[in-house]
Amino acid sequence: MTDQQVKRAVILSSGSKLNANDFILQPAEIKRKNALESLNLELIEQEAIEKALKRSRGNINEAAELLGITRFSLYRKIKK
Repeated sequence: MTDQQVKRAVILSSGSKLNANDFILQPAEIKRKNALESLNLELIEQEAIEKALKRSRGNINEAAELLGITRFSLYRKIKK
């Protein structure tokens, strides 16, 4: 858990003590599973971008090539 997640929980908490409901918890595995089972294009696109970036070791040009889109399009999708 990051400091940012703890700060967000403190700010959004309605009580004097934090509990699990105060945190937004969604492990990467659950997110990936949902993307694979979903027909939601946004989730599928996000998973494809993450895979391309991992395969290219963060090289945007190579990731865009793997995805079959331009570097500019990939930047736009990442920003979105």
